[in-house]
Amino acid sequence: PALQVLAYPVAAADLDTPSYRAFGTGLPLTGRDMEWFFDHYVPAKDRESADVAPLRADDLEGMPPALVITAEHDVLCSEGEAYAGLLAAAGTKVDLRRYPGVAHGFLRLHNHLDVAREAILDVSTAVTAAVGGSAGYDPPRWRTT
Repeated sequence: PALQVLAYPVAAADLDTPSYRAFGTGLPLTGRDMEWFFDHYVPAKDRESADVAPLRADDLEGMPPALVITAEHDVLCSEGEAYAGLLAAAGTKVDLRRYPGVAHGFLRLHNHLDVAREAILDVSTAVTAAVGGSAGYDPPRWRTT
């Protein structure tokens, strides 16, 4: 792949991260929701597998460049940003973007929120460049906005 675009990625089955503690109740995606999803997706005994939890991977070297999108008020924010850090540490070029003031699922509100429109534009710019629509998308080694 020329580029991986990861929007609020699930990178582990750990329900006790800083963002789970801060935003685990009352928002569009709760800690209980994620627990339900994991219970229906994978048996508890397999949740630490790197196939389920890429944060547990021994080696992420050779991964394609990444645009990682997180939402400030999302239970998945901590793990998405931790995964971006591991990708960068493995030599992957990573563009990490945390969008302020929004919760999980904000991208679908692009007709209502300026920040969501900005994020959609960021994705479309990155994808267009990655598939040859411009000089080529070359994310920085590590950037946060």
